[in-house]
Amino acid sequence: MEFLGLGVRYSVAGPVLTEKQDYYSPDGSTTDEVKVVDLGGQFVKTSNLTGDERKVLATVYHMAHKSTAHLTFKAPFQTDASIVHDCVPIIDRLLYEHLYDILGRKPHQWT
Repeated sequence: MEFLGLGVRYSVAGPVLTEKQDYYSPDGSTTDEVKVVDLGGQFVKTSNLTGDERKVLATVYHMAHKSTAHLTFKAPFQTDASIVHDCVPIIDRLLYEHLYDILGRKPHQWT
């Protein structure tokens, strides 16, 4: 999701989807990150997403972030893993709208 310019901020009510268009740089001047704009696409604007889409994306982002950082058990951020199935079509659509359609290419046409 960071590739598309999305991130999460944390609130008492839970994760909130945000626009995160900065690049991580350990020294303040270099990065190894590649984002959608580097390939000719556009960052996603959270205002163009529905409330349900923002909630699904924020929840999956948060779950993935926490679950890959360390072991967790009965954490309050965990929801049913089936939410990932709800997230995939949203991300797929965003990739098409913000990269593939802009470049006039399909995912398999990068060679």
